[in-house]
Amino acid sequence: MHNVRLPLRCNYTIAMDKKEQIIEAAIDLFAQKGFEGTSIRDLASKADVNVAMVNYYFGSKDKLFEALVEVKAGSARGILEELLKDKTLTSIEKMNKDLPEQKKWNARHDHDK
Repeated sequence: MHNVRLPLRCNYTIAMDKKEQIIEAAIDLFAQKGFEGTSIRDLASKADVNVAMVNYYFGSKDKLFEALVEVKAGSARGILEELLKDKTLTSIEKMNKDLPEQKKWNARHDHDK
């Protein structure tokens, strides 16, 4: 019988998926219940992980929020950099362009009007 060894990259991918699940759960719950109204247990339940895993990856709800902001800022930065490189749009068109995150926010908050 041969021992099968999975490449280390496989474990890294699983870890990133779990971290992303937790961050996505945080985005949803913080939007629904607010930061203060969301517990680590809520986050773990929504992300389908245990509380220890949330603490292992982030250490605290504050650190999770910081990671969430970093992910969102990085995503926005990438989108804006691509928009700046687009030579088919004028500067005014670039400023008026609806960004994907803006569309999501608008869709979530249209009912507030």
